[in-house]
Amino acid sequence: MATYAANIANASLSSICDLPGIPWLVSCTSAPSTADYITAKVDYPSLIDVQNRLLDDLIGHSASGMELALNVKHAELATRDLMGVVRASNLSVKDALVDSLGCFVRDAQATGRHLQKLSAKVYGTMDSIAAFNAHAMRAITQGQEKGIYQAEMSLARTFQMSMDSLAAQVSRVLVAATQASSNLDSLEETLAIIHELCAREASLQGVAADELLWNLWTLLGGNRRELRQLKYRAEALQEIRRFRSVAIAYVGATSQALYAADAELSELRDRLIDASVGKEDIPIDVHLASIDRTLVRLNAERVLSGGDQPRISIVEQ
Repeated sequence: MATYAANIANASLSSICDLPGIPWLVSCTSAPSTADYITAKVDYPSLIDVQNRLLDDLIGHSASGMELALNVKHAELATRDLMGVVRASNLSVKDALVDSLGCFVRDAQATGRHLQKLSAKVYGTMDSIAAFNAHAMRAITQGQEKGIYQAEMSLARTFQMSMDSLAAQVSRVLVAATQASSNLDSLEETLAIIHELCAREASLQGVAADELLWNLWTLLGGNRRELRQLKYRAEALQEIRRFRSVAIAYVGATSQALYAADAELSELRDRLIDASVGKEDIPIDVHLASIDRTLVRLNAERVLSGGDQPRISIVEQ
């Protein structure tokens, strides 16, 4: 009954609005339907493009973070052993060097933790993109079964969720990258102090600064097995500057990719808010195809990486 009355009222209003001089009334101005308004605010192809550019950069560096954290851990362990060697030596700078090496151990611990945290958040971002896209695919497909209005409502809701989630993930990873970068800077300052102390002592001992610590190990070391272990640790410590340079490049590249994604998300959000841009409708099937391509890509990456993570199903659940 209510629907019938509403139809009669709309028909009457239409006939009145056809009269001369009447169409300027507010009641007679055409307004977009709720579905048209919602669809105009959704652009999954553009969002997927942002996701894919970010994934290109993150996947390219995803293995570096954990490997670098392991290298820093090796240098940390080597430095702990070296502290005992220096403490037992007759170096003129041994007290200052032991203090600096202890500071290095603390900096290395913090650096390793934040590099691991950064890698975990990078992987978390990739998992989040996959999870939200899989959810969007299911929700929109189920909405289509209930009619166009439900499909477009699901489209708008999942799009907003995906936008907000990606923006939040980018912000969290940027915080982790900033922390890792700060730790790497502290590590470099400590290394500079250690190198200065070694150079000062090396000038008195008549050896190269880079060989000073290794000479200490060989002089104070025991049997051949111990010497082999000490040599490995010395090499790990001597490589720390190279590890740090690689880590700086890794963190910088990750940060650059995240800043670019953040700027692209902001631009996309502003463009969708502006009603004068992008008025043309994007068919729902185009949105779904864009989402599906990213899901296929992420599943393929899991297979290629040999990861034990389960593949995402876009049909089940």
